[in-house]
Amino acid sequence: MFEDYVPGLKRSWTTVFRIPEDPINNPLEPVMTFDRSVPIVQGCMDIDGDGYKDLLVTHHLENSKYVARYYKGKDDSSDGQPFEATHRWASTGAGSSMEGSIGEHKARWGDVQIINDGSTVRKRLFAVGSEGENNNVIYWDYDPVSDTFAKNPTVLDVSMVDAAVNNELHLVSVRALPGAIMLAGKDGAFFFKYSSTEDSYNLMNVPGIEPTEKIEYSDFWCFNSGLNDGKMVFVILRKPTGNKDSTMEFRSFDPSLAQDDQISDILKEITLPAKAQRITALRVDDSFDVMLDVKQLIVAHKQGATILDVVPV
Repeated sequence: MFEDYVPGLKRSWTTVFRIPEDPINNPLEPVMTFDRSVPIVQGCMDIDGDGYKDLLVTHHLENSKYVARYYKGKDDSSDGQPFEATHRWASTGAGSSMEGSIGEHKARWGDVQIINDGSTVRKRLFAVGSEGENNNVIYWDYDPVSDTFAKNPTVLDVSMVDAAVNNELHLVSVRALPGAIMLAGKDGAFFFKYSSTEDSYNLMNVPGIEPTEKIEYSDFWCFNSGLNDGKMVFVILRKPTGNKDSTMEFRSFDPSLAQDDQISDILKEITLPAKAQRITALRVDDSFDVMLDVKQLIVAHKQGATILDVVPV
């Protein structure tokens, strides 16, 4: 578990906590502290295949030297610390809009895309975001030989998006699947289908996305329908400005249809409290494995969180 602030520590730190067996009656135990950062969407995952969960973080403070870092997981039986204290890899975002001090927040969110083309499995770390201005969408490819990601990022081409300015978008969220990435923010919600043959990302129109003068889209998930029918479900979080209610939008995605018909218009909406910001998708085995069906959606908002059971129909 990670927290941005702990009493007694400066607000520029992120702390790792161990969750006890009985967290209701026992306090969380702080075990490590890092420069303030945001763990990627999965929290921890085994990047190098050694059986230990590794930590990937993005840095959102405007004066941070780095945009992303990779800390290796390890055996914590001797010192109680689940990660190496020194990062294995870090990137300044050189060559992108996030390099150096930009006078605004940097990478607000990150995610790892796992690409399996049948012969090899590749891992790609994405970072997006800014609180108040546009930024590039960037990614780094992982090299299993050196156990590091590329030193400098690749800038994703998003120039086909109408809202893009100088190949930059105002975003707060990225979600990655083997076959797509989903982006959301002040500029809208966008679905980029991935082609492993061409190693490219192609924008697909999402019907029903509203103009963003008075709203923003704060998260975008895509998961299996749960019916073993090859279809997917889109869940997009819409957040108006001010204290107005937020909304979850549901669409279907059917890759068997003609490309222009694969993504439906809004099929259902669920109203949530104001300032809904993140959707966490809990899988059927209580993990966050994006390849498994979803059993619960947990949405953070101004009043706390709402838990929704997912029932295939």
